[in-house]
Amino acid sequence: AAMEVSRRTFLRSAAASAAAVGPAARLLAETPHEPVAPSEREPASTPDRYDPWVEVIPTNLAHNATALRQLGGRPILAVIKNHGYGLDYRIVARLLEPRPEIAGFALVRADEALTLREQGVRKPILLMARVTDAMMKDLVAHDITLAVYADDDPSRLARLGVSKPTPVHAYIDTGMSRMGIRYDRAMPFLRALANVRQCRLAGTFMTFTEDA
Repeated sequence: AAMEVSRRTFLRSAAASAAAVGPAARLLAETPHEPVAPSEREPASTPDRYDPWVEVIPTNLAHNATALRQLGGRPILAVIKNHGYGLDYRIVARLLEPRPEIAGFALVRADEALTLREQGVRKPILLMARVTDAMMKDLVAHDITLAVYADDDPSRLARLGVSKPTPVHAYIDTGMSRMGIRYDRAMPFLRALANVRQCRLAGTFMTFTEDA
C-alpha cells in the first residue's frame, strides 16, 4: 500500500535519508516527533503529495538587512520582484520598511507597486519595467519611480505634463542583451534625459554579466 504523506512525515523521512551527510541532518532525524494525527494526513487518494511551505522569520530578515548594510556601507534598495522570490512581496515590504537600513523597494510589476502604496508603504518604490503612457501617469501620481531605457522614453517623459520633475532610474545593459540601454549608448541617452525638465535622473541600475 502507498504511504500517506504529511508535512511531518515528509520532513522526518527526508532528514532520515540525509542523516549520513552531517551532524545537523542527523540531529533533525533523531529529534522525537509526535505521532501524526489522522486529521493531519494527506487524503489516501493523493499518496504522493506533500504540502510545501515557506516560513518568513522577521528577526532573520532584520538580521540579514543589518548584515548587508554593514558589508555594503550603503542604504539598501530591496528588490522584492517575483512575488518576493516566493516570500510574498507584501509581507516582506511590511517587515522591512521600518528598518533604517532599507532605503526603498524595487519590483517589476506595476500592480504590485501600486498595491504597496495602497498597503501604506511610504518609502521609495522603483518599478524596473516599461509601462504604457497611461500607466506611467498613474505610477507618477502614486510617487513611484520609473525605469527608463528605451530610445523614446525621454519624449514620453516630456509628455507627462507633471508639475514637478519625477525621479527616474536608467537601466543600463552591460552585456546581457536582455533589457536596458546598451552601455555604449548610455551617455547620449542620459544627456537626452537631462534635457527633459519633467524628469530627474535619480540613479542607474544594471545586471552585471559576471560576479564582482
